[in-house]
Amino acid sequence: MTRLAKWMGSPGRVVVPALALAAVLALGAGDAWAAKIDQAEDAAAMFDDATALRLFQEVLDESPNDPRLRAAAYLGRGEIHVSNRDTDLAIADFSAALALPQDPAQRAVALVARAEAYGRKGQAGLAQALADYNESLAIAPGQTGVLTARGGLRQRMGDKDGALVDYDAELKLRPRFYRALVGKAQILGTELPPNPEDGRRSPLNEPPPAAETGRR
Repeated sequence: MTRLAKWMGSPGRVVVPALALAAVLALGAGDAWAAKIDQAEDAAAMFDDATALRLFQEVLDESPNDPRLRAAAYLGRGEIHVSNRDTDLAIADFSAALALPQDPAQRAVALVARAEAYGRKGQAGLAQALADYNESLAIAPGQTGVLTARGGLRQRMGDKDGALVDYDAELKLRPRFYRALVGKAQILGTELPPNPEDGRRSPLNEPPPAAETGRR
């Protein structure tokens, strides 16, 4: 059973978009190599980064020259680098994945992963992060949480009006999307409804919302 199948069968588990995409890419590229991608992702989920990185590197070094396999390995390895705050390495891997042939939906997810990584570089990365979010949303406008993530980025950049447009667009699609409610309340200074995850009200001074594309 692939990691993606496990996620789909477990409602309580959060799907990491870039790793889910890695699983999808690997599925079409041969059972043996797909299994190796799964092993690497399982190791990453257990925070056994050394094993995960070794397996992803084996795919890059030894697998057939299939762009789906290479993209899967780059995306999975990039997520490990994000979680370890190795931002430049993550950006390099996501960029390598984006340089490979892929369908538009896959490119949209990979762009979000790279946007989050650029967002972690502070002011130096914000413009490229915004460009990646823009391209991703142009490809796939309905992605859950990406409008909110772009709104959070715009909020960080001082574009409150643009942030509100994104939060409102997300809430039009998903009226109770809590991270969009948080961002909007921060700008407007309004009180939040209870957080459905814990029943408490979130403070208005927490960081603007961001995409959730990696381990924390």
